[in-house]
Amino acid sequence: RLPWRAKRDLPALAAEKCNARARVAEVGFNPFTLRLRATGFALEEKSGKPLLTLREAIVDVEWRSLARRGVVLSELRLAVPVLRVEISEKGQLNFAALLGKRGGGETEAALPAVDLGSVTVENGRVDFEDKAQGYANRFERLSLSLSSVSTMKGDKGPYDLVAQTPDGSKLRWKGEISIAPPALSGTLVVEHGVLKQLNPYLDDHSDARITSGRARVELPHRFSLVSGEPQVEVKGAKLDVEDLALVVRGAERPFATVARLALEGVDADLRARLVSVRALRIAGFTAAAKRDANGEVQPRLRLIAEVRDEAKKAAWKIGVAQVDLSGGATALADQGAAGRRRHG
Repeated sequence: RLPWRAKRDLPALAAEKCNARARVAEVGFNPFTLRLRATGFALEEKSGKPLLTLREAIVDVEWRSLARRGVVLSELRLAVPVLRVEISEKGQLNFAALLGKRGGGETEAALPAVDLGSVTVENGRVDFEDKAQGYANRFERLSLSLSSVSTMKGDKGPYDLVAQTPDGSKLRWKGEISIAPPALSGTLVVEHGVLKQLNPYLDDHSDARITSGRARVELPHRFSLVSGEPQVEVKGAKLDVEDLALVVRGAERPFATVARLALEGVDADLRARLVSVRALRIAGFTAAAKRDANGEVQPRLRLIAEVRDEAKKAAWKIGVAQVDLSGGATALADQGAAGRRRHG
């Protein structure tokens, strides 16, 4: 009776609790081993746009769930999940309707009491689109392995997340998560990150566009919520950029190139509003700019000034202990005066 009732009641439950549409192709349940297997699951917006699909889900429930005030699962396995994340032109997240309050007088619900022995995600995919910024990307071959996940005791567990994008970028996060109280610590590593993917976010702040360049980021971090206030700390982060090239929109030749850029020993503290960098190294660079008859420098890089102004408003302290420039050449053409200045 359980498989039949699950298929029958799921659409109404999703509409009532999540303001969404849901269906499942097949559900099987073994009452002796307490193993549940579902295939062909789909969660959709009310308009029919997909939110989450699963080829297969396997849930192993433990008998001791009956004696505890919560659900105890020895294993949760998700095969080929596809998650679609979309931000609309108005900046609204497509999952907001699911996470929002349902009913005028409801209060925020506590996390359900769940104890998981292990969680495994196999060959997942995340489709992301930011319509407000005109940016889209896809993370493929997503594998996730979690162990000892619990909302009952506030336990921490070692987690490992791996993902890859179609353009060859690789992402890995390894660390620990505490659900009660909420805290996260670990190291995020991005390898072969394609910098051209940042262009949609530069359009409103600069005339420049990135035409080439890859980056590697190593970000040791800790996040926690203390009395509802987020606290973020970064310790010893690194950034390496290779073969960066910038062009003015509509131009073919780059006005700036960097063979290698490195940020070393980056520490940050959100609560203290402090960022420190042990070293900034730039090697093998070229840069060309011109000042027009009105005295304005082209290309315009408003982003630099905006970051500086926002940092001042928020009283952030930013320091770089060492700057190392080598193998570079710069050129400035001044249309308001005769001649051309060049430095190398």
